[in-house]
Amino acid sequence: MPVAKLRVRRYRVVVSPYMGMGSPALLMELEHGKVFVMSSIPPDIAIAIEKLANGVDLSDDTRLSLPLLLSEMPEVESVLSRVVKDVVIDSAITRGDSVVYRATVTIQVDGEREVRVSAIPSSAIVLALLSGRDVYVDERLAMDTFVAEMGDDLDLDYAEDFDDEPPPLWA
Repeated sequence: MPVAKLRVRRYRVVVSPYMGMGSPALLMELEHGKVFVMSSIPPDIAIAIEKLANGVDLSDDTRLSLPLLLSEMPEVESVLSRVVKDVVIDSAITRGDSVVYRATVTIQVDGEREVRVSAIPSSAIVLALLSGRDVYVDERLAMDTFVAEMGDDLDLDYAEDFDDEPPPLWA
C-alpha cells in the first residue's frame, strides 16, 4: 500500500537558546497547514537550507559550504534533477529523550533502475533543493509530531517577525 505523504510548502531555520546550546531547528510548513519541526540541524546545513529555500543568508562568512558551492554550478542542478526522484522524511527513532528522523531518497541509476537510500533528513532536504524536487513527510509521522497549526503564534514569514531581517544564526 502506498504511503500517504504531505508536501513541504515552506522552510524556516530558527535558533533558540532553548534548543540545546542554540542549535538550529528547521520548521517546515506542510500542505495540510501544520508545521513539522526538526531540531539539532548542523549549522552549515541550516545555513544552506535557508539560503537555497528562501534566499536568506544567515551567515556573514563569505566562504561557501559544499551545498552552497554546488548551488553555484548549474550543471549540478541539471544532473541532480534527472537523478533525484523523491525525498520523503518517513520514520523516526527515539534515542533517550530525543527523536532522530530518517529520510528515504529515491534516485535513478543508469537512467533506468530506481534505488532507495536512507539519508539524514536535513542533508536530503539540501539535495531536494539543489535538484528542484519537493520534499514530503510521511503523513503518519506528521500527524504524530506536528507542533502547531499555522496561525497559532507561529509564522514562517520574516517580515512580521523580524522587520524583513532574518534572525542571526548565532545569537
